Amino acid sequence: MVLSVLLGGSFLKAKALTFIINIGADTPCWFSQNYGLNLQGTYKCFKVKSEHQFSHFHTSLGLVYRFSSRTLKPRLWQD
Repeated sequence: MVLSVLLGGSFLKAKALTFIINIGADTPCWFSQNYGLNLQGTYKCFKVKSEHQFSHFHTSLGLVYRFSSRTLKPRLWQD
């Protein structure tokens, strides 16, 4: 299983221009050679607080398809 760490930023123009920091992690869980599930969790941190903008967690679950078959050969560090 592979874990990826996510870090990013963006701007949102509402009443004022707001900077957003996105921090999260995701991992694909393969259940066959070509199909798997991807679980992702992200925390969106808003710098300016208002009644319409607030920091929150966002989670998602998606189906993943790989066009070429995965090789399940052990890596050198797994010997």
